[in-house]
Amino acid sequence: MLEADADHVWSKLSNWAVVYFAARSLRQIFTSAYALAPILIATLQADSLWVPALLLSAAIASILVHAFLFVRRFDYRWSESGLIVRQGVFQRAQLDLDFSRIQNVSVVRPIYFKPLGLASLAIDSAGSSEEEVTLAALEGTLAESLRQRIVDARLTVQASDSTEPVQDDVVLIQRSSRDIVIHGLSSNQAWLVLAGLLGVYSQLPESSQLSSETVVALFPDSMLEATAAQIWLIGFVLLMIGVALMLGLSVLASLLIYKNFQLSRIPDGFAVGHGALSRRELHVRQRRIQTVAIQQNWIARYFSRFNVKFEQIAHALSSGNGDQKLLVPAVSMAQSQMLVEDALDCSYTSIAGEPYSAVSALYLRKRWYWLAVIGLPLLLLLVVNFPPWVVAVVSVITGLLAWAAYCSWRILGVAVNKEHLILRRGLIGRSYVVVPLAKIQRINFVQTHFMQRRQVAHLRLVLASRTVTIPYLSAHMARQVADYALYLVEARPKSWM
Repeated sequence: MLEADADHVWSKLSNWAVVYFAARSLRQIFTSAYALAPILIATLQADSLWVPALLLSAAIASILVHAFLFVRRFDYRWSESGLIVRQGVFQRAQLDLDFSRIQNVSVVRPIYFKPLGLASLAIDSAGSSEEEVTLAALEGTLAESLRQRIVDARLTVQASDSTEPVQDDVVLIQRSSRDIVIHGLSSNQAWLVLAGLLGVYSQLPESSQLSSETVVALFPDSMLEATAAQIWLIGFVLLMIGVALMLGLSVLASLLIYKNFQLSRIPDGFAVGHGALSRRELHVRQRRIQTVAIQQNWIARYFSRFNVKFEQIAHALSSGNGDQKLLVPAVSMAQSQMLVEDALDCSYTSIAGEPYSAVSALYLRKRWYWLAVIGLPLLLLLVVNFPPWVVAVVSVITGLLAWAAYCSWRILGVAVNKEHLILRRGLIGRSYVVVPLAKIQRINFVQTHFMQRRQVAHLRLVLASRTVTIPYLSAHMARQVADYALYLVEARPKSWM
C-alpha cells in the first residue's frame, strides 16, 4: 500500500523539517566558526550592543526563512527505478536517484525529533556531492519503510546479477561503554577543538586577552616566594589537570557519538547504529568500500586497540548529511582483520604478520640530512650563547628525533596479498591501509633523475577514497605492483561505484 500511494504522487515534507534544515545550517556555520571569528569579534567591538543584536537576529531570521522556503519548494516522489526530487529556493532542479546508484541510506533521529517520533532519511548517491538528499521530519515508521524499500530494491538488483543466496543480517561487532571510553582516550577530538579555540583567542584584540600581570594575579602571594622546583611542580600539576580535562571532553564526545554502537552484516553491505542523544543508523554497500584503514596511536597501543574505517568515495566523507565514514571504534587486531576480510572479501593469516617489503634507506637518509642541516647550526649557536644544560637538552631532543625517524623507516613497509596491497606505517602505534588493487583509478610512477640513478621511485595509487603514496620503493617492485594492479583493473570489470 505504501508503494502504491507514494508512486507517481508528489509528496511534501512536514513543517517540522524547517527545524532540521535550520539546525543543519547552524551546524555548518559553527563548523566554520573559526573562519568567521574575526567578523564576530569586530561586531562585538561596536559601541552599542544593538549592532550585534540586530545582526544576530537578522542571521537567525535568514536561516529560518531559507529553511522554510527550502521545505515549501521541496517535492519528492517514488518511481519504479528510484526517487525523484525537486528542490531549490531560487533555482529549482530535479534530481533522479536510481536505486542502483544509491550509495548509503541512513536514518537519523536527532534529539529534538525524538519526542515527536520523527526521523530523517539521508540518501547519498554515487555521483557528485550535490546528489545527496535528506527527507527530513518523516514519521519514524515511514522512514524505516522507505529505507527498507530502497534496500529491497537494491537486493532485487543484486539477486538478478548474482546466483549466490541472500544472507540474513548478522551482528558483527558491539561496543561496550568501556570500549567507547578507550576510543575517547585515544582520539584527538578534544585537542582539535582546543587548537581551534586557541586560533580564535589569538584573533581577539589585546584588550580582551589575558595579560601576564592578570595571570600572575590569579596566584596567591606565597607563589612569589616559591622556589624554582616548586614552580616547576605547580606548572606540571596544572598541565596534568589540563590534559585530564581535555581527555575527559574527548571521552564525553565519544560516549555521545558512539554509545550503543552495533555493526551488522546485511545482504549487500553493512549497517551501523550509534548515538546516545541523536541516533544515527547508516547503511553502506559493500562493493562501494574503496579502502579499509586500521589506525592506532600511542594511547590505543597501550590498550592494544585499533580504530577501523571503511572509506568510500571522497565527497561522501563531508556531505551535508553528516559524516558518511563507517568507523568501528576500539577493536582488537583479530576483530580488525575480521572486518577487513568481510569488507573486501579476502582472507589473511595475519595482517600484522605479512611479509612487508621495506622501502629504500634513502627515505631515512633524507630525513637525517634535513635534521643535520637544521640541527647542527642550531647547536653551534646554542654552544656560543647558552649554558651547557640547554645544549644538552637540545642534543637529546635531536637524537630522539633521529631515532624516531629510524624507527618509522623500519616500520614503513608494503605487502601484496593476492588482490590487495597493504601499506604499514607508524612509530609507537601502527596503522595499516588495505587497498583493493582492482579499484585503483590511476597509478603515478614518479622518479627524479637522482632516484633513477638509485633505482627507486615513488608509487602513488589514486582511489576514489584517498591517494596512497609509497615513497622510495625499489623501481623493480614499483613496476611490478603497477603492472599487477593494471592487470587486475582490466580483469575485474565489475561495477564498484
